[in-house]
Amino acid sequence: MGGKRLADIFEHHDYRSYIEAWLDSGKARNASLLARRMGRAPSYVSMVRKGERGITVAQASLWAHAFGLDEPGSAYWANLVTAAQNTMPDQREEALIRIAAEQAYRGAVAGSAAYQLHSSWLDQTILELASCRGFRSDPSWIAANVEPPATVAEVEEAIESLLELGLLVREGEGLRPATGSHATETEVDDAVVSRAVAQLHASALAHAVDCLDSVDSEERAYSTLIGAISERQLPELKEALRRLQIEALESTRSGGKPDRVYQLTMQLLPRTKRLS
Repeated sequence: MGGKRLADIFEHHDYRSYIEAWLDSGKARNASLLARRMGRAPSYVSMVRKGERGITVAQASLWAHAFGLDEPGSAYWANLVTAAQNTMPDQREEALIRIAAEQAYRGAVAGSAAYQLHSSWLDQTILELASCRGFRSDPSWIAANVEPPATVAEVEEAIESLLELGLLVREGEGLRPATGSHATETEVDDAVVSRAVAQLHASALAHAVDCLDSVDSEERAYSTLIGAISERQLPELKEALRRLQIEALESTRSGGKPDRVYQLTMQLLPRTKRLS
């Protein structure tokens, strides 16, 4: 099992650099997969990567879907493409302004420990890992034992955020979870939380896709059911799934000290349009 850090669209100012980062961020990610998701030949992706052809603004949504980007990420990707490919100066300038505005916004909020906690799989994984048998506080050990592997610098940043929030505490030369601390106690604007959680969901879904090929079936579980419901029952169903997720993890608490961290991801998604 292995992997690399998941690509973050908002770290890029050039659409081709994001393509390369996406392809480099997981074993299951390659040009053939990307082309298949768009219904194109692998040679098309290769030519775009080499700069032999560009991406039209109309094609941007196909790429965004193939990447698995959420709505904010898709909008940012479209702006990157427009800024690079659009021949209309006013539209290019508008795209550049939107890119700059998004970067300014994220620069203002993403540096906070609370935002990082809500958006980062790594922060939450380290917090859970600290309660496991055999845990070592050495950042290099942590970096090598999370999936996908992280850099030592990323681990050190995550630890500092958890310490700042009071969720981890130092004990001698080691670290341990703070007694009675909960992530929900952190104060952060609802709009910021929404963006942060969307980022977390995107990374969780990408990891789930990568694990289909990189993790042995005995170490993972996938389940999909498709059924028709009344939309009036949707809130009730969402609440039932939320309770099930919590109860499933709580049921393992009596099994002794944990020795591994797992991601439990659930989705409830429409497969048809709303029928009148």
